[in-house]
Amino acid sequence: MADYKNSALYKVRKWMISELYGNGILNEAHYVNISPIFPIQQVPESGGIRDYSSAGLPEDAPFIIYDYITPGGYDTDYWNCRDEISLWIYDYDIEKIFEIKDFLYDLLRRFDLSATDINEFSDSSPYQFHWFDIMAGLPTDEADEVLGRKGINIVVEYEYTRPILSNGRFA
Repeated sequence: MADYKNSALYKVRKWMISELYGNGILNEAHYVNISPIFPIQQVPESGGIRDYSSAGLPEDAPFIIYDYITPGGYDTDYWNCRDEISLWIYDYDIEKIFEIKDFLYDLLRRFDLSATDINEFSDSSPYQFHWFDIMAGLPTDEADEVLGRKGINIVVEYEYTRPILSNGRFA
């Protein structure tokens, strides 16, 4: 029976965090009680305070919020799954925002080479990635500020498979 609690997105997220830390783009010591990449559903309420420090996020550290999108429809190759994630990068320092954006572009724009990298990432997940692509990158937007931080958005699409049974259902 398939493990529906496990998601391809979790592997993508773990891999991105590992790459951001491993390449010195983010400092792991800044993120003691929180991940640097978290879902939009877990964005804390501001409550009129300047920052999310009560949620464990350091005042001077960038963070990335993601939202998960499933593109409409599958074709006859139903065993190939396709997802999109929208990433919002926030920080007070616009240069740091662009450093993170440029790094993620470089990491995720390489189609099958990006897929090879994530497939080699040590993890016991059942997912086999085929390709990644940057679908959109939006410029910084003053209206898209989070408590004084500037933000920039990128949308990433990827395709993967997971083991399936003879009836086409996930194993």
